[in-house]
Amino acid sequence: MSNREISRSAAENSEDMTGSMEEQENIANTHHYALYETLNEALDMERPYQYKGEPMPWSKNTRMARQRISKAQAQKILDKAKQRVVDWGKTGAGTKLAPLPPPP
Repeated sequence: MSNREISRSAAENSEDMTGSMEEQENIANTHHYALYETLNEALDMERPYQYKGEPMPWSKNTRMARQRISKAQAQKILDKAKQRVVDWGKTGAGTKLAPLPPPP
């Protein structure tokens, strides 16, 4: 094998590695985004109006929740949300492969 062939082979392999690194980075970003969205969903459950949000000013339901929470309460909410995310992760949703079809 000549030096020229070795250089060409090394260049081709480095391009493959770069693609692989980009793919790994994309997978990591997707994983982080999924964790962020899951934590946000768990925190939504602890908000005063949960998923619905505050009532509109023209709504008949005009009571407003103006709560002030302490650091201890905030930590408790974060711990509860974290535990929900861990519990949801234990279900393995989206990670199980479908069983193989029977052979013909």
